[in-house]
Amino acid sequence: MRLKRWLIPHPFLVAIYPAMFVFVTNLGAYPMDIRDVLLPLLVSVLGMVVVYTLFALVFRHPERASLLASLFGILFFSFGRMDFMHSFVGAEWTAVYISALFILVMVVSFLYSRHLGRISRWMTIVTIILVASQPLLGLTKASTAKVRMGAVTEGEMKVTTTDRPDIYVIVLDAYGGQNMLRDLYGFDNSPFIDGLRQRGFDVVDESRSNYNMTVFSMSIMYNMNLIEEVGRLRGQPIEDTGTLTYALKNNPVWSFLKSIGYTTVAYQVGFPLVDFKNADVYLEPNGGFNEFQNLMISTTPIPYILRALDVTTFNDIIRRQTNYIFDHLPELAKKSTPTLTYAHVVSPHPPFVFQADGSPTTDPLLQRPRDGDRWALNEAERQLYRTAYVPQVEYLNKRVLGVVDEILATSEKPPVIVVMSDHGPGSEWRGYDIAASNLVERTSNLLSIYVPYGIEPKPYRGMTPINVFPIIFNRVFGTTLPLREDRTFFGALDDPHHPVEVTDQVRAK
Repeated sequence: MRLKRWLIPHPFLVAIYPAMFVFVTNLGAYPMDIRDVLLPLLVSVLGMVVVYTLFALVFRHPERASLLASLFGILFFSFGRMDFMHSFVGAEWTAVYISALFILVMVVSFLYSRHLGRISRWMTIVTIILVASQPLLGLTKASTAKVRMGAVTEGEMKVTTTDRPDIYVIVLDAYGGQNMLRDLYGFDNSPFIDGLRQRGFDVVDESRSNYNMTVFSMSIMYNMNLIEEVGRLRGQPIEDTGTLTYALKNNPVWSFLKSIGYTTVAYQVGFPLVDFKNADVYLEPNGGFNEFQNLMISTTPIPYILRALDVTTFNDIIRRQTNYIFDHLPELAKKSTPTLTYAHVVSPHPPFVFQADGSPTTDPLLQRPRDGDRWALNEAERQLYRTAYVPQVEYLNKRVLGVVDEILATSEKPPVIVVMSDHGPGSEWRGYDIAASNLVERTSNLLSIYVPYGIEPKPYRGMTPINVFPIIFNRVFGTTLPLREDRTFFGALDDPHHPVEVTDQVRAK
C-alpha cells in the first residue's frame, strides 16, 4: 500500500505530453515517424523520474512531490515559448519569476496540505485527457495529409528540346526587395543587384511574393498555381498545414524533372515545413539532433543554458548550416546527371547571427528565431531588427555572388540559377493583425533568374514566384506552360489558410 500511494501518474503524463504535442502538431509537415518521438519521450520520462524521486526524498509526501514535479515539468517545457516575457525582462529574469512562482506554489502546498489529494486527482484526470487527445488529433491529421495529386496537362509539359542543364534554386529567407530596403531600412543594395545583372541575371524590378509566409510561397512556386487552385486540382481543399506541406513536397515541378532524368538535391533547412527530406540526395551538414528534437529543445531553457555556458547553440547551427550550403553548392556541378538543387538559406530571416564580415553576433536579443511582432514588440525593437538585418544581408550578398561565380566556372554546360526570397522581412509584420502590418515590407522580395537558354518568355516587372518555373521550363525545355496572374495574399498566423488578397495594396504604382 505504501508503494501504491506513491504511484501518482500525472507527473509522468506531464512528461509525455510535450513530445506528443510537438509530434502531432508537426505531423505531415515533414517525413517523420514515431521513432522521432522515442528519444525525447524517453529522456522526458527519465528526467521526470529523477525530479519526482528528488522531491519525494525531500518532502516525504506523495501528493506534494507529484504536484511540484508536474509544475516543474510544465514550467520547464513552457520556458522556450515565453517570448513575451523574454522580450520585456530577458530570459534570466523570466527564470527568476517562474522560480518565484514555483516557490510560491511550494509554500501554498504546505498551507493547504489536506487539499493536495483532491488537486492531484484532478491533475491526473486533466493530463489523461490531454495525452489521450493527441493520438486522436494525429489520426485526424494523418487522414487528411495525403490527398490526390493534381497535374499539369501533358500538352503543356511536352519537352521539345534536348537541353538538360543543372538547375539551382537558392532561396534567401525573408530577403527584401531593393526599393523597400532603401525606403524602410535605409540600405542601398544596388551593388548586389548590379552584380547579379553583370553576371547575366534578369533581376525583377518591383518583385513581390505570392504570400507572406514561407510554406505558402514555396508551395505556390513549386505547384505553379495558387493554393486554392492546387487544392481543387488535388481533389481536396488545402485547409491545414499537413496537406499544404504534402502538396509542397510532392509537387509537379519535381515530378516533371525526375521524369526526364533529373536528380533532386536538397539541403537541410532545419525547419520541417520546408525541409525536402524526400529529395534523391538530402545534404545534412549538422549531426546530432534532428528537427523534431530541436523543436522539443526549443521549448525548454536548454538553449539559454547552453548559450550561458558558451556551448554550441541553435544559432551556431544556423551559421554552420548557412556556410555549409555556400561552401559546398558548387560541388554539385560535377555530378554526371542533371540536378535540381533546392538550397533554402534561413537568413536573413531572424535569428540575426551574422555580422557583415560573417563573424557571429553576440547580443542575445538579436538571436531570437521568431519574426514580426513575436520578435519586435515595440518601436525600439523594430529599429533593432532593421539595424541587425542589414549586416546579415551584406554578408549573404558576398556569399551569393561568390557561389554564383563558382557554379558558373565549374559547370560544363551553362546552368539555370534562381536567386530569390520567399517573402520580405518582418520588422512591421503583425502576425495576428493584417491591417496593422506593413504589407509592402513583408511582400517585397528578391527575384532573379539566370536562364541562358531560349529567348521568351522573359522575367518582367512585378513578377511573382508563381511564374518562375513556367518561364524556366518554356525556355529550357520548350514547354508551353501558361503564365499565371501575379497576385499577392496575406494571411494571419491564427488563420493562414484563409488569406486576404492585397495585390492592389502592394503593387508598385
